[in-house]
Amino acid sequence: MKSSKHVAEVACSEEQIFMTKYNDVFDGLGKFPFKHHITIKADAKPSIRPARRVPFRLKDRLKKALGELENRGVIARVDEPTEWVSNLVIAEKPNGSLRVCLDPKFLNEAIERERTYIPTRDDIKTALQGKKIFTVMDMKDGFYHIELDEESSKLCTFSSPFGRYRFLRMPFGISSAPEVFQKCSTSAFDGIEGVVVYFDDVIVAAESEERHDELLKEVMEKAKQFGVKFNKSKMQFKQKSVKVLRTLIPSTTSTLKPALPENIGNKIEESQKKQALNYDKSAVKKKQDLCTQVGQRVLVREGSIWIPKKLVGPAAVPRSFYVEGEDGRQLKRNSRWIRQFTQGQDRSPSSSSQASHSSQPLTNRRYPTRKQSNKL
Repeated sequence: MKSSKHVAEVACSEEQIFMTKYNDVFDGLGKFPFKHHITIKADAKPSIRPARRVPFRLKDRLKKALGELENRGVIARVDEPTEWVSNLVIAEKPNGSLRVCLDPKFLNEAIERERTYIPTRDDIKTALQGKKIFTVMDMKDGFYHIELDEESSKLCTFSSPFGRYRFLRMPFGISSAPEVFQKCSTSAFDGIEGVVVYFDDVIVAAESEERHDELLKEVMEKAKQFGVKFNKSKMQFKQKSVKVLRTLIPSTTSTLKPALPENIGNKIEESQKKQALNYDKSAVKKKQDLCTQVGQRVLVREGSIWIPKKLVGPAAVPRSFYVEGEDGRQLKRNSRWIRQFTQGQDRSPSSSSQASHSSQPLTNRRYPTRKQSNKL
């Protein structure tokens, strides 16, 4: 029987052979075979934002990052006037490098967004149900795969301490960027059964290793055709379980089996037991007593006084009853505002002063304040 160490070594060597075979797909900057146009609303007003100050300790690193992006063809210098100029935002990556982003607050308000469906976590789990072997590949510099046309590139102009630049590729910060990228990446691998695309993650899943290898080969051919580049360091190659959207996708989809309703039923039963322990027993007894008086007169509290009404019967809401007034209208009242009626009680059993108020209509009655009630 093969040891786990031997299996890992075989998988590692197989992964190296795979990367060597498709080395061109893991090298360089990817680019889709089309240019994207950012549509602006007709009534949009251009905005020019002044350059923000950059901390002194980051200036040299920012200058270096801008130079690298310019050499890679991601940004270009701007020496002519432009109608739109956005601020620059710097984000530090875990590896210490800087990510240059836009802060296009006013530009985003003017962009006509493309409403593209984004798959949810449940969609992905359902699509991968029953699969046993997985490969997840991450598209390197995902947004930079989208090349902008000349007009859209000028919209993405930003200011920096070293001058103005414009993005030649889709920058981070544009409101429509995630939707456009999802649409482009999905169309690149469309038609391959067993492949799920979530932004820059391409998930290859199959029931057998042979089928998995066939799908993976199709994905790599599509990547060459559409100019897609993958990241070597983030690839999960031929695994029995992979991590997608911070969720572990196992080889056996036990989490999707119909044992879930039974678990929910147990939780509901436990909750009902806790409620039974904490239930107000006095309220239960009062409800039982009131049920014996259906059709008889009771006292119902309306505001600060008690008014005699006819008890019609229990309501569907717990601890509630229907009562009927002198005008024939039926109202729903909680049992804590209902008392038993005894002979000799008037509309206000507590005091004669409250009884004088009972003749007034409830809608126009002014109830006594706290100070007035204390005097009473």
